[in-house]
Amino acid sequence: MDKENDGTAIVLVVMSPGVSTVEALTSALDVLFDACGVQAPHASNETYSLVVNDQVVYVGAQSMKGLHAGLSTLENMLVPLEGPNAQHSSMVGMLPSLVIPYDTSRYEWRGFHLDVARHFFNMSSVLTLVQTLATFKINVFHLHLTDDQGWRLPKHPDWPLLTEIGSRRWNGQKKNHHHDNHYAGHYTRQDIALLVLLCQELNVQLIPEIDLPGHAGAILASYPFLGCHVPRGRQGSVSLVPTNWGELNYALCLKYKYTQVLDFSTAMVEHVMELFPTSTYIHLGGDEIPDQSVTRTTLVSFFNAMALLLKQHQKKMVVWDEILFLFHKTTLPTNTIVQAWQSTEKVRQALVLLHKSTNEQIQLIASPQEYAYLNKKGTTVARIKQFNPMPCNFINQNNHNNNNNYQGYQNRLMGGSLCLWSEYVPDVDSLYEHAFPRTEAFANALWSSSESSESSESSESSESIGGNNNKQCVFTSMKTYMDDEHSYIVQNVADEDQKTMFWSEGEPFRGDHVTIQYNTVQKACGIHVLTGGDQHQDRCQHCKVRVKTAGEENIVEVGPVAKDGSLYTLFDAVVDVKEIQLVVVARSSRDWLMVRHMALVECGDEGGASKKQKFGTEL
Repeated sequence: MDKENDGTAIVLVVMSPGVSTVEALTSALDVLFDACGVQAPHASNETYSLVVNDQVVYVGAQSMKGLHAGLSTLENMLVPLEGPNAQHSSMVGMLPSLVIPYDTSRYEWRGFHLDVARHFFNMSSVLTLVQTLATFKINVFHLHLTDDQGWRLPKHPDWPLLTEIGSRRWNGQKKNHHHDNHYAGHYTRQDIALLVLLCQELNVQLIPEIDLPGHAGAILASYPFLGCHVPRGRQGSVSLVPTNWGELNYALCLKYKYTQVLDFSTAMVEHVMELFPTSTYIHLGGDEIPDQSVTRTTLVSFFNAMALLLKQHQKKMVVWDEILFLFHKTTLPTNTIVQAWQSTEKVRQALVLLHKSTNEQIQLIASPQEYAYLNKKGTTVARIKQFNPMPCNFINQNNHNNNNNYQGYQNRLMGGSLCLWSEYVPDVDSLYEHAFPRTEAFANALWSSSESSESSESSESSESIGGNNNKQCVFTSMKTYMDDEHSYIVQNVADEDQKTMFWSEGEPFRGDHVTIQYNTVQKACGIHVLTGGDQHQDRCQHCKVRVKTAGEENIVEVGPVAKDGSLYTLFDAVVDVKEIQLVVVARSSRDWLMVRHMALVECGDEGGASKKQKFGTEL
């Protein structure tokens, strides 16, 4: 680091009494030079340097974003005063001596999504939340403002019923038509202006979302004519606003009323751009759209029109991952950002599709529900600490083969975002219970600037092959089932506890798989696979197991899974294994899929097998 020119553009210095500015700066720069000696690698506009000693508190950064990051670190380092005189002291706390030569973000997009449609949170609570998030270096706040159960935007002069009707619903299933039995709430223009101003001050990107054309229950309750198959003369009513949760079949009628829906949607997007003038990104939803109200052609046309409208105002359109796959046979608008939520496999598929695209402006935000959904208690702190938006098999390919595609994947991946859906988050206490400390773990995982080859899908077996606790990459093509308490993540197949499991959400299709890639070659003498529940439910009835060996990249089959959902096969020789894969070869009639255990049999631990079998057949 050049002492005369360390590359910083903004410096904040707080001196001890009696210490001059020159002495303070000299002290700080000397410390930084001794600690670092060179310019920070991978510098970004969030990079900062920090020195705290008995003479100075120094924060140096290349931008206001970096300065805010440094100040957030200071705030988190602050040690509260203790003792009988603490409450009478004018001091907030004390800072320990420390030196951070440089610190910078690992991912530029570290987001937090809050659903205020299912349950409403007043602006005072939202502002406090944003301030808290900023202290953890969360730099994107995504506000989900509309859904089936509520419309929370300020009143639109041409569409007033969205607020008068759509922002209210009956409180519970019993509709007694008394006003005091309403659940209601919406923001005013003044509320939104306060939020916009705070996010500017904290260097937090503010992403407003209106969900189109699906999740339109509140819209259709207000203006029924925008839906399909509406009885003639039906008027808007609070009684029509949905009160139940889940994936509902409410959508604007693009199929038969394209022009009307487009005019309405254009007015709403313009309304949002007016309310959120500083927002570069506008989220338009696009998830879980029922087929009966749309066609693929009208959907593609609709999102092309919305993207063009935003582009004319120098804005970018953010959409959920369904829209990427909707456009798989055509060109996605150039100002599109995709947010992948359904699974880690969707993140993987999206990166592959975007990497093949000639438009380098289209990027991806990773929010796979197994790691990013805070409304699910199965996404524990321990799991979120390991979250890496980059899929582990891409990292493995890069580490082992110097994969040229990896840099392309990195260029597409902006980072990740947590999602807190509020169906079962009725108040602020519940919001904080769901959000913290998991949000802090997430922020740390995406901020850390250390070079790491680990991914959230990597797992470590307590008794791995060879006893070396080798890391392994575990992933699946299927969506993970998650109830309110548990996450049946695919990493469960690689632990030593056969009571844990991977459980698919929905029946598997031909070609679906569960795969374990080993980071180092494993010497094995067999393989053990166990599927199905205690009553043999949801077992893999039509599956084969494939093994990829070292050397010439051979892939061999070691046999089909038995009717009871299990496989225990010993090889006729020691085999160097790089990957094992459970593959569905035919669609099941109705069952989902449980996989309890997938592991190699260590040589010398073959007891219990009736006979050895020849090692597979090369494919």
